[in-house]
Amino acid sequence: MKNKFFKFLALSLAATLLPGTTVCADDSSDYVHVDVFGSVYYGTLTTAKDGKNSVFTTVPESDNQFTITGKWDTNTSAFTQDCTIAYSDGSSQSIEYNKKGLIQGDIRTDFPDSSYQTFSAASGKPYKALRTFSSSDELTAIDWYYKCTLMSTWKSDADTVDYDTLMETPYEYIDLPFTVKGTVEAIYEDSNNHTDIKLKDDDGNVYLFYYQSEDVNNFASANIPSLSEGDRLSITGIFSNIQNPEDSTLHLYEHMSGSDYNLDSLKKDIQNNDFIEAMDKLSQKDTENDETLSALLKMSEVNDPDLEKIFPIFNSVTADVIGNDCDPMNLQNTYQEICDNPFYYIDTDISLDGTVVYENFDADSSKLTLLVNEKGTSNVYAVTYKAENFNSILNKKLHITGKLSNTHRVPYYNDETKSLGYVIYPLISATEVTE
Repeated sequence: MKNKFFKFLALSLAATLLPGTTVCADDSSDYVHVDVFGSVYYGTLTTAKDGKNSVFTTVPESDNQFTITGKWDTNTSAFTQDCTIAYSDGSSQSIEYNKKGLIQGDIRTDFPDSSYQTFSAASGKPYKALRTFSSSDELTAIDWYYKCTLMSTWKSDADTVDYDTLMETPYEYIDLPFTVKGTVEAIYEDSNNHTDIKLKDDDGNVYLFYYQSEDVNNFASANIPSLSEGDRLSITGIFSNIQNPEDSTLHLYEHMSGSDYNLDSLKKDIQNNDFIEAMDKLSQKDTENDETLSALLKMSEVNDPDLEKIFPIFNSVTADVIGNDCDPMNLQNTYQEICDNPFYYIDTDISLDGTVVYENFDADSSKLTLLVNEKGTSNVYAVTYKAENFNSILNKKLHITGKLSNTHRVPYYNDETKSLGYVIYPLISATEVTE
């Protein structure tokens, strides 16, 4: 039964990639329509037995047969508040519609065998984790949504790459998923806040897989563990385009993992006058004409001969690394595991006691970013929160509660090369900060 629901959900949610999809196009005035996870269904509306709620029933021609019971707003011609969807296979969903007639909040799907699944939706689209539980409330499986489609579906639908064919006729493969197996040759940060993975397959072909590593993109957060040069991996991504250096240039910078970056080195970098001056210039507006900063950024860029040729670029979805034995069903909650597998910890509650070793205040957004050295360890976390009035708390001891929220990158200064790079730290979105 769950497999059937997985299939139904994957099919119906795939339609959310094409906004306005209509499942049944009969627009007769006798029918009303509802939005269910981005797909529009037509059906009839009747009064429920309680006389207070309404019942929507899909038309016989609909590929998916179900009813929705809940409060119908005649002014907006849409369901509002809490509703129940009953499917023809005996499963049901507890959902909530917002004022725009779109599903939001926490969703629960109950199956006839008393097992159930949970996930979340926003603006009518599913995101984050899909968890499956047994009738005794034991977590039995976990999957994640990427652009409204389950990662397991992206992987199963992905094709393997014929490199020559892809390079010859790339326009035929735009936005299609592919899986590539190979070795990590290099890892960079780019000027668009992406982490970029240079991968070579066993035939020596070069690929670039990128992903948004900072903070959380609710609908498109890639499950990419922290990588090192030499890692063997199988990575699934969506083909984006062919990069031709003659048409455009990538601006790539050094990348380093926070768990490998010594705290003493961090403190030295932060106290470096050249670093402070560079950061001040980076934080200023209209710095494009600053010759000193431009020279520094240019000097900081990585020159990779492999990326001076034509190569394919993919938007990363998920990757499996040989030797990474992290089990998302049995997380150990150690700092090293959080650094190595930040995706699995998104939205996890965390409490931290530590000392502020770095601070940066963005007045435009009233956002304060800290680096906090955990008490009694060398562990460093990035912490962000709203702060209307900024008073320096550098070297202050804080108690922080919040949720882990992927990663945050902080510039560092290489004193030997006189250039900038980026070090990646696990990120806490703080809900409370006290001294």
